[in-house]
Amino acid sequence: MAIPLLANCDIGGKDITADALLTQRALATYIVGQQAAYPFTVKSNQPTLERDIALLFESRQAPDFVEVTPPDHGRIEWSIESVHHIIDWNYDEDRSRIRTGFGPENITRLRRFAIGILKSFQKPSQSIAGRD
Repeated sequence: MAIPLLANCDIGGKDITADALLTQRALATYIVGQQAAYPFTVKSNQPTLERDIALLFESRQAPDFVEVTPPDHGRIEWSIESVHHIIDWNYDEDRSRIRTGFGPENITRLRRFAIGILKSFQKPSQSIAGRD
């Protein structure tokens, strides 16, 4: 399912994340074959894999290296959070009532397209919300 989407992307050296639904051997093999890495989520719907991972951590020693970086709001936020913040703030997307068919996907794409156009003309000291 995800492999055709990744086929046109240069993922070499990147970290590809997925939720438990996409934690599949075929996808993991593809990602490693493309010289990328994957931190997948494993839940109890894959009991054998979950037990195998738990077994690896049973005799865990102290880490060799610990990186302490100050998180933002209790978590580290990637660039997608800033885009989501802009869309939610300007379009109130989280309260959108568009819920059926392809409506939610289409309106989200249009909103992101509009933000992309606005950002391309944005001055460094200017915010999207402050645009005329």
